[in-house]
Amino acid sequence: MKFANLLSKFYCEPWCIRPDKHAAMGRLLQDYLKSPRGFMSDPGAEPAESCEMEVHSGIAWIPIHGVLGKHLSQLEMMCGGCDYDQVAEMVEEATADPAVHTLLLDFSSPGGITTGLPELAARLRTAAQSKQLIAWSETECCSAAYWLASQCHEIYCTPSASIGCVGTYIAGIDDTRAWEMEGHKLELFRSGKLKALGMEGKAWSDEDRAFLQARVDKNGVEFRAAILANRPGIPADALEGQWFDGTDAVSNGLADATAMQFQDVIVAILANQPI
Repeated sequence: MKFANLLSKFYCEPWCIRPDKHAAMGRLLQDYLKSPRGFMSDPGAEPAESCEMEVHSGIAWIPIHGVLGKHLSQLEMMCGGCDYDQVAEMVEEATADPAVHTLLLDFSSPGGITTGLPELAARLRTAAQSKQLIAWSETECCSAAYWLASQCHEIYCTPSASIGCVGTYIAGIDDTRAWEMEGHKLELFRSGKLKALGMEGKAWSDEDRAFLQARVDKNGVEFRAAILANRPGIPADALEGQWFDGTDAVSNGLADATAMQFQDVIVAILANQPI
């Protein structure tokens, strides 16, 4: 059942993630469906260790690494997922600690699903009222991850990091042709024209498409509004789903400055100076 939920989430829920990473995940899922004892066949496999917050010299380092999601299963965590709830717990713990003056959010994420994302962004905005929030990435901070980073007071990254990819999408599959080639035909009985949306063997209707497009449009509007509320200088043409290296991210207002290494950010925070 959990794997069925994962498939439903993957193909029928809005995502804020780099499309190339979403496509790679899709290929893994399809390979697993074809060979259920494939890439996760080890019965003794353990979930990837979740990153934990570290506090030093008044700075709470909060890792946000992997594909982002809400209430992730063991399977999803084994695939390298990062749960919004775990991030929220670290943020709340750091915010409540009087010895902490800065929350340093370390991003290495292509983004993730939208469920739970606006709520975590709201928690970051609340935390920013009493603590300094700094976002940092030396790899990638894209889509859902960038939504979270944009709620921080400042964003820093390495010159080669990937930053941005603002937007939302749903990537469904119409597999009716494949069913026909295998000699199958779906007989569907339902009440409600949108019932069974996304079901295998069912052709997509105009009503299906309109419903999902409306969800994507709504999430996209919320996404851009949340970013521009904190970073109003970003031009509209930089918020069309593309991502930038660190230098161009700064030029387009998506980041404040580049740094060559993590230690440079730490030194600047402790010295209370801009990078």
